[in-house]
Amino acid sequence: MRKIFVVLFALALIGAVMQMGCGSKQTEEAKVEEAKAESPPDFTYSVDDFCREYGLLEGYGDIPFKGKIILLQGKVNSVEKDIPGIYRVYLQGGNTDPHYASGVKCEMVGFVPESMVTVGEEISIQGRCEGISGSTIIMEDCEIK
Repeated sequence: MRKIFVVLFALALIGAVMQMGCGSKQTEEAKVEEAKAESPPDFTYSVDDFCREYGLLEGYGDIPFKGKIILLQGKVNSVEKDIPGIYRVYLQGGNTDPHYASGVKCEMVGFVPESMVTVGEEISIQGRCEGISGSTIIMEDCEIK
């Protein structure tokens, strides 16, 4: 009888520990999403102004912007699907000067932008600046606001 009690107690203890572990993971994920939703952007720009500002820093645009949360307003130039679940929304800047960035590529994971955005539409989009590639500024973890 004592052995049965010890086994049942051990199983109950293991179950409780596993339940606490799963619960804390869900809680942490919820906290990250909540913080992301509540955190204000570090900078707010129109796409044209952001591209111009980045270009004016002549190669040093990464210093103030890389890793920062940027809220942009601009016109959708195109929407592309990459691997399953990853989409890119391109916002076109109006700058023709070769010293300025020409636009912004916004990467979204687990999002179907075709249902929410159309080419030519003015949108607000927020994400983390990852730097510049060629003449395009790269943003990740983006979401439409």
